[in-house]
Amino acid sequence: MSIFSTYSQPENQITSTLLAVLKQLRMPVMQFIIQTLIEEPETDLIVFENQPQGNTSRPDARISSSFSYWFEVKRVTNAVNEKQIQAHIQLLNNTATSLQRLIVLTPDATEPAALVKYHHHGVVWSNFNTLYDVLVGLLDPQESPLRLTSTERYLLVEFTEFLEEAGLIHHSEPMVVIVPARVAWKDYHDYHAYICQPNRTFREASHMGFYLNKTIKNQIPKILNHLSNVELTPSPNSSASLNTLINAMQNQNDSRLGERHDIYFLSSPNDQDTLTLASDVVHHGKPFQNQRYFSLRSFRKPDLTDTSQL
Repeated sequence: MSIFSTYSQPENQITSTLLAVLKQLRMPVMQFIIQTLIEEPETDLIVFENQPQGNTSRPDARISSSFSYWFEVKRVTNAVNEKQIQAHIQLLNNTATSLQRLIVLTPDATEPAALVKYHHHGVVWSNFNTLYDVLVGLLDPQESPLRLTSTERYLLVEFTEFLEEAGLIHHSEPMVVIVPARVAWKDYHDYHAYICQPNRTFREASHMGFYLNKTIKNQIPKILNHLSNVELTPSPNSSASLNTLINAMQNQNDSRLGERHDIYFLSSPNDQDTLTLASDVVHHGKPFQNQRYFSLRSFRKPDLTDTSQL
């Protein structure tokens, strides 16, 4: 069990662990986690102003903040209590801060229907799978928008393990992991593989998709095998598939030869295990900075053209 676990009551244990981690993070990291979790990345929690105009004077500058994030955490599905939410909303209404959010964090796969009508009261829902993805994205040096300190990295690794150990991360059906693909899309066509930094963490997924230029590309290959932290150097002791990959990289004069990486071997574009869509899937929202997960079933929709349909 995680080193953060101190409370005997499971929900209190989860909440106290979350707060213990957030408290130790620098403000930009904490803000990124919460605002990405609730999909409000543009909100400024701290405002910096030059020469703000007051009623009677104009000071040279002001740094100000007025927000409250409240949490209601559930460790099992279908556990949201509407009366409890209503009572929390009354608390929000009686608190004098300009930005109020009640974050309801649950393991449900979709938002509980009882919460929808309270959105305009500042109630936002997210689940532990989304929180896990945000943390994993921060831990990825290639994809993270922020540089973590060694202490922050340690805390987030421990917290992701805690979420797994607590049984809060669920895989109810075959999933597709979507990866940012500035390099990966070309790698897939050159090598039929995904190459990333060693020991990268993914949730369980059966297939992989590629996000590039505001679209998910129309080929969704099956993940055939995964090798962790391997050196990209020819060796008689390596598997045939790894040596085939290395030979192909040598033919491309790939600069990653000799380095250590994780390798995901993928079905080829023409393989029957690769799901080929009628067209690329357009994404109109904020660009995917980290991996995202969608059900494989959602990609089989015959009229799929936009990520809002996933």
